[in-house]
Amino acid sequence: MMKSAGWILLLIFLVTGGAEASLFLSPVGHREAFLGNTGAGLAQSPGAVLFNPAGIAYFTDHPALSLSGSAVSYQEFSGTTLTRETGQLKSETLLGTAIFPIEAGLRMGVFYSDPGNIQDYLRSTSGDSGSEIIDTSELQRQSAVAGIAYAGLINAEQSWGVGINIVYRELDGLVLRQSLSSGSSTVRTQRNVEQQTSLVLTPGYMWQVHGTYSFGISAQWKALNVYSEGDQYINEFSTGDTRPREDFSRYTPASESLLGFTFGQVWNIGGHRLLMDLSYAPYSGYRQMAGRADPTVSKNISMGWQAPVLPRADILSGLSLTEVGAQNFYLLTGGLGFKNRNYDGSVGGFYKYTTDSRDGGLSSSTLGFLFSSYIEY
Repeated sequence: MMKSAGWILLLIFLVTGGAEASLFLSPVGHREAFLGNTGAGLAQSPGAVLFNPAGIAYFTDHPALSLSGSAVSYQEFSGTTLTRETGQLKSETLLGTAIFPIEAGLRMGVFYSDPGNIQDYLRSTSGDSGSEIIDTSELQRQSAVAGIAYAGLINAEQSWGVGINIVYRELDGLVLRQSLSSGSSTVRTQRNVEQQTSLVLTPGYMWQVHGTYSFGISAQWKALNVYSEGDQYINEFSTGDTRPREDFSRYTPASESLLGFTFGQVWNIGGHRLLMDLSYAPYSGYRQMAGRADPTVSKNISMGWQAPVLPRADILSGLSLTEVGAQNFYLLTGGLGFKNRNYDGSVGGFYKYTTDSRDGGLSSSTLGFLFSSYIEY
């Protein structure tokens, strides 16, 4: 009966075209970060609180603590229509997790993560005969999430899970507009800072079908917009002006939608592990600024490979492609994982390449260091 129910759930998922909404654009998670951000079908990993809460149901009866992320990375930008000082050090992601047993077959996890730190640069030119408008813009998106997850065993092979998360997002945008017409010019500077805090639910299901194959399904849905605020500052100066015109206003940004799904699979073959996640978000929450919501469709495919090299050490590698509107994010990860009875750690690195097909969009390359550490006590 339970196996039939599992296949029915899988069929419903495939028909609706699901994948995970979070669509991480930088490496995040415990071993998930080293495996190209694959993890929806991975059991007993601290990163399951982000990728599929059902995975923490398979933890032992011992409390566990985990810390992982990218302590530092180096990013460069390049483009043909915009000059940008290249090269900057930045912090990418971090995840701290604690998993506790509540009773037999029931687990609880608490966590904090900052999985998003993305910058965009654009330059565009428009106008007609005798006039020209040049727009140069910079947009930075940051996000943080904290929450609690519960998971339990349905039987020895199947589990359920749900996460209740508070998600904070901030957009900081700067637009410089130069208008040239009939010997006169106007320079307009607009700065927008938007903040949103939301309640997001992440239900999940996992099935260890047999010893060589398992899959997981997870979803992410913004159930409530807790707080939303935007500040806008405009400074404009034209030829002949003796002083600039200034304006400051406060507004409520458009509440961004967030809905998506993930289907993850894991194959265990001869000591090797192959993972694949497929994600789709009809409303990704990947926004523009100045009060405009952007219901951009987001799609992702991620693949990871784990291979033993020593009795207690594995090679980890992964590849991910995420498409968000006009932007593509390519992620390549790798490292070495080692473990004993109570400890699991990994070290490695990642390379991320971003392309932007919009007029005047820049490409960027990021190279960074990855680490993870997990202990049961």
